[in-house]
Amino acid sequence: MPYQDCCKNGHPWTPENTKRQNKKLTKRRCRTCSNIEQNKLTARVKAETIAAYGNRCACCGETEIAFLSIDHKFGGGNEHRRSLKRIGGKAFYYWLKRQGYPQDDYQVLCHNCNQAKSAYGICPHQAELPFAEAA
Repeated sequence: MPYQDCCKNGHPWTPENTKRQNKKLTKRRCRTCSNIEQNKLTARVKAETIAAYGNRCACCGETEIAFLSIDHKFGGGNEHRRSLKRIGGKAFYYWLKRQGYPQDDYQVLCHNCNQAKSAYGICPHQAELPFAEAA
């Protein structure tokens, strides 16, 4: 394949945009294209996973997928991900898919409800927090 000034999608070959294995600049895929493809794949896998768990926050009802995440209903998410040797994100979504999207231990929460549950043990939508009265 002859030398090209840009990848098949028209992104210029620059040192910053060249994948390591692409040093000869003969391959047809650049770092920008690779990142775009990976982002699309991650978004698709996340959407499938969120859909399998109801497409909305189990606490407040939020439906914007950018705000939603998977929650371990009974806590222990960090230990569980460590035991799987996975940090989270796309790898965790694939793991859930391979397990058949188990419904007993996982739920969809928005990031706000998930963080509140982590910090206070319960989401503000579920119970009044003591500091809410002081405000």
